Amino acid sequence: MQRMTLRLTRTDRDAPRQPAGTGQKPRPGPVEVAADVLAQFGWALAAGPLQLAALAMSAVRLPGAAVALQARFLREPAPPAVPGNLTVLARTAAALPVALISSAATLMLLAVLGRGALYPLWAAQASHADLARSWGGPTPIGATAVHVVGAMGVGLVGLVILRTLRAAHARLLFRTAADGAGS
Repeated sequence: MQRMTLRLTRTDRDAPRQPAGTGQKPRPGPVEVAADVLAQFGWALAAGPLQLAALAMSAVRLPGAAVALQARFLREPAPPAVPGNLTVLARTAAALPVALISSAATLMLLAVLGRGALYPLWAAQASHADLARSWGGPTPIGATAVHVVGAMGVGLVGLVILRTLRAAHARLLFRTAADGAGS
């Protein structure tokens, strides 16, 4: 049986990430990906409280401040003209459940990921009977591997959910007349 290997030459590693002449965006590196993941978690944690603050601002007739807070928080361009107070209040109230669900989902995700990260400490001191009942048991390494992989899977699914909720939140807040006519 012949063994096949892939070897990267120095020119392959130093090549630009953007294909020449395609006009596509370059692939993000690991630092950019990590920053994006942290930004998603940060947005989702702060979404609920900031949406409540924007709702309070629009309730006391400060629609410009509410829209500015929401646009800055979502890193969306603010609309050129601030809609009326009732419109801002209605959009903010409509987006509130999405923001609260995002915050709650993020707290649950952080709990699952934290437990997955701390599981090796529990497995190292657990009794044989506890490990025998654990997924991946009866060895500490097997139990740790199963729980860490499970936490990583939940984390990836959670990131997809958070991205979807963020897009829905922005759409609810910054609908234009053209967007609202079709839906």
